[in-house]
Amino acid sequence: MLDDWRLNADGAIAPFGGMHDAAHAGRLGNLFTINGIPSTDIAVKANERLRLRLINAANARVMPIRVEGHRADVMAIDGQPAEPFPARDGLVFLGPGNRIDLFIDATLAPGTRAPFLTFVEGKLIREIV
Repeated sequence: MLDDWRLNADGAIAPFGGMHDAAHAGRLGNLFTINGIPSTDIAVKANERLRLRLINAANARVMPIRVEGHRADVMAIDGQPAEPFPARDGLVFLGPGNRIDLFIDATLAPGTRAPFLTFVEGKLIREIV
């Protein structure tokens, strides 16, 4: 589950409100999390196939996500099966509430790290795994 949180300087969740939040039907956060934590590692074996269900739990942010170094094949969108197809340039876009299921074959050398990356306006803003 992917989410963004708007935190104050003291780490507390910022209150919802203001014209920007109301005009955009949500707010953009400054902290990205996976399953509620800022980063996580998923241990896999060489040549293992993963099926990942990514869920955008953010209330306003579209999240473009790419798994660096691996081919990502889309196999379901919003819970509906799809004939598997490769994500264009390894990139998938999740709007608020969207879900996407991916097949990822772990083909890198043992001990290698393959980060999940997220972008805003084409610029890398966060490595989230």
